[in-house]
Amino acid sequence: MTKKEDTYEQWLEKIKTTEPFLDNPEELTNDILNRIYALPSGNPSRILLLVSRISGIAAAFLLCFLISETVLFPQDKQFTEQPSTANAVWQGKASFLPDDWNTESSFLKKSHYLSEQWKEYKKELSKRKTFFLSKKNSVENIIH
Repeated sequence: MTKKEDTYEQWLEKIKTTEPFLDNPEELTNDILNRIYALPSGNPSRILLLVSRISGIAAAFLLCFLISETVLFPQDKQFTEQPSTANAVWQGKASFLPDDWNTESSFLKKSHYLSEQWKEYKKELSKRKTFFLSKKNSVENIIH
């Protein structure tokens, strides 16, 4: 050990073994008790309790509302169901295969059919985009 560490150890031992000397122990006890009594008691104010209860009730109502929306209205009713496969994406269908499709068809047939449907959908989407852009251009020409 170095000299600095020895000095530190001696100093620490001296502090551990030395008893504190009190001039007036009664005054120290009274001072400690007065400080304990002066601490806030931890009772929350009535306003805080009222606000916490109201927010808890509001959260419960909101949770019930969201659950009821999920259970009672699970599908989007904005789009009407149409037999066209081009609208299948908007209807939320997972499969584009027709209902009378042979389930034992090969993967290649299914893939070819679905790729054709996708191409038709893209063409329809392109036509819609062109239509809306032409309407936008004609409206801009009328305005200017």
